[in-house]
Amino acid sequence: MKALATLLLVPSLLAVPASFASTATPAVAAPAAGDSAGTRSGGLATIRALFTRTGSFDAYVAASPSIWFRDRAALADEARFAAAVRDGCFAPRVLLTVGGGEDRGVRVRPGGPISQEAVDAHVRYTRMIAEARELATRLGSVPGAPGYRVEFVSFSDENHVTVVPASIARGLTFALAR
Repeated sequence: MKALATLLLVPSLLAVPASFASTATPAVAAPAAGDSAGTRSGGLATIRALFTRTGSFDAYVAASPSIWFRDRAALADEARFAAAVRDGCFAPRVLLTVGGGEDRGVRVRPGGPISQEAVDAHVRYTRMIAEARELATRLGSVPGAPGYRVEFVSFSDENHVTVVPASIARGLTFALAR
């Protein structure tokens, strides 16, 4: 059994370099060291680690992953990951979570630095819930070895900000379950 190691990235991280998962993950948790978890940009890095560091962790928890970032670049290695799972190379547990209100956006103060129209357009573009659900569906449809499991959870009363505590609680339960 692999030791537990958690990668929980700062929610306010604004930009993720293309090499983020390949440089940050080993610094936080050595390969084959347990579990990887992250929220928002951290969720994106978790998805990237899932696809590029195949077998490095037992469980991957991606909370509100910003899959839309850089034209969905984090999904570039999804097919390679699916092939490795199909071939029985590894059988990770994968949890994707989102806030059920992430597609509704937030109300901004009139006259503020950003318009309501800009916020609404960004929410439509990011498709946070749909992207995470679609990814979970695709990954869940891949036949894998015993232990391979993919779950998707939408916390109905939460938004992109308030989903963090719920995702951490569910993620810990998920990652620690054997």
